[in-house]
Amino acid sequence: MSPVSIQNIIEYYTSAPEYESDLYRAVLNFFDVQTIADAPAEISAEVEMLFNEWLIFHFQLTSGRTLLAEYCERNPHQLSVAELAQYIQMRDTHFYSFFEVERVRLGKGLTMRDIHSGKKYIVQERMGTLQLHAGNVIFARLIRQDKAWNIMSGTTPMINIQLSDDMRQHLRGGKNDFLTPQYVYRTFYAANKTDANNAQKTTLNPELVRQQMHAVLKRCRLHSMVSVETIQEWITNEVAGERETIMPILIGLLDERCSTEAMNELLRAVQDLHNITPLKSLAGKSPQDMVELLQNVDAPIDRPLRVHVTNLGNDEWLQHEERAREYLQQQQYEQAIQEFETCFTILLKQHLTNREVYRLFTNTAIAYLANGHEQIGRRIVDMSLQLNPNYDFGQETKRRLNNGELDDMIDAGRMMRLQERVERGVRPLKEKLLNAEKYIAGQPSGQYFDWLQTLHIQFATKHRTKSKTIPYRIGA
Repeated sequence: MSPVSIQNIIEYYTSAPEYESDLYRAVLNFFDVQTIADAPAEISAEVEMLFNEWLIFHFQLTSGRTLLAEYCERNPHQLSVAELAQYIQMRDTHFYSFFEVERVRLGKGLTMRDIHSGKKYIVQERMGTLQLHAGNVIFARLIRQDKAWNIMSGTTPMINIQLSDDMRQHLRGGKNDFLTPQYVYRTFYAANKTDANNAQKTTLNPELVRQQMHAVLKRCRLHSMVSVETIQEWITNEVAGERETIMPILIGLLDERCSTEAMNELLRAVQDLHNITPLKSLAGKSPQDMVELLQNVDAPIDRPLRVHVTNLGNDEWLQHEERAREYLQQQQYEQAIQEFETCFTILLKQHLTNREVYRLFTNTAIAYLANGHEQIGRRIVDMSLQLNPNYDFGQETKRRLNNGELDDMIDAGRMMRLQERVERGVRPLKEKLLNAEKYIAGQPSGQYFDWLQTLHIQFATKHRTKSKTIPYRIGA
């Protein structure tokens, strides 16, 4: 989802001594108990998510504000104006309701109708498209992020439920103040005391898990890009962050032919592979090993760790890429560069990939070249071709650079930039003093490229662009 981090709020308020009594009261309230000793000794990941969401958005501190409102008011992490604005937008736009799914756009988003108000929402969402179908009814919290609606990821589990016609009618237009994560907990979790550990347990066989993973990769047309061994290296080295799923990496490599069923199989296969793979953070033991050790039982365990799959990212970076192309067409090259670099910032932060991400590098190079930064543009073209040596647009761009066919464009960009700096009264930069390698290493494009290199993804498929010639002012 967004750069807004709910975990930042949770960590701050659970560690600040002045809020200890408020948190004590919150636990008693949420679990409806008289003392902390009466609260559940252990809770599932789903219940923890429900509690955290209720704590942030619904529980009122002694000040009378929610944790989110208090965070926006006090800004304890001293966020910039732009960063704080994202939290304020979340505070002002979030709401929790029953939603009926009307349309699923696989890997991209959902069309949902709020049963209470009858309003329709076009929502950016990846994970939900793997799990939901038209007609499903779910609990969810929507927030406005810039100009798009998003499901608040990383908080509440999306619980698919069935509503009778009478219940639908009751909810339409009526008050839904009762509907909170606490209500969901009491209705769907506290009322069901069945211990999941009583379910039939089976051991995950590592060899069978790897075989299944390979079969799913073939079905999803990913086997030529990544191997099971490579994916296990990602998991072991926790390239997406500690205890986070590597699914966003794989999702970005899928093509439009991958079915919902195949994507669901991929999700299950990754979860099983994660559970049998040794992790650095677990001192070389797998999650399955650790659960068996901690429980001190001989009985095998079925799916011992629920891998975090709540944040598979969104298409925010594509919006910035579209803006970058618009700026290129308008010959606003500085702005285009900023938008392209923002794409890389988002891709890196959310640990996302794309099957044709090398195209983004060449287009970024075009922006730099058109702005008069020849050496930087050359280096980024080379980065694109390192990812996919067969990329014909990248090959053609490099050939024309080497033949001097783009010199006029580069010179024009350099002169335009020099003129702008003179008009602003800024001393011109000496181009020869700019170290392209050092510059790129400090930019999101260079940092994202370095991260991609650690993944060992085989992007080198034959790729043809629609045009065999390079436009003077814009990439393809």
